[in-house]
Amino acid sequence: MGMTDREWLVSKRNPERLTAGSIIKIHRVVSPTDERPIVYVGTVMAIRRRSIATSIDIINKIEGEMLEFGFPLFSPLITKIEVLKRGFKEKERIYYLRDPKTCPTVSMYATYKDYNQRPKRENK
Repeated sequence: MGMTDREWLVSKRNPERLTAGSIIKIHRVVSPTDERPIVYVGTVMAIRRRSIATSIDIINKIEGEMLEFGFPLFSPLITKIEVLKRGFKEKERIYYLRDPKTCPTVSMYATYKDYNQRPKRENK
């Protein structure tokens, strides 16, 4: 029995696995009948590996407020997970991101503007 893409994304055997500090984009629909996904962008703060109950916590700074979101990895409502930037930490959880005053690297936060900008038009 082979591994699915989501299992391989967080597998310990995968050398390019998702780690804390990675910046990801999650596409999630509100209901199974809905077609348009809501896109969440953020820095992975924690990964809880619990078989089918594996979950990912992401944190993002939007308009000056720190927001945390938790997503079950194998939810049928999550349509796609994109890794925008690989993580820099080997730790499983980096909860110090919750307090920006004690966090020395505030620039690593994935802001909404960084990854959701429209492409610029070239003037000809």
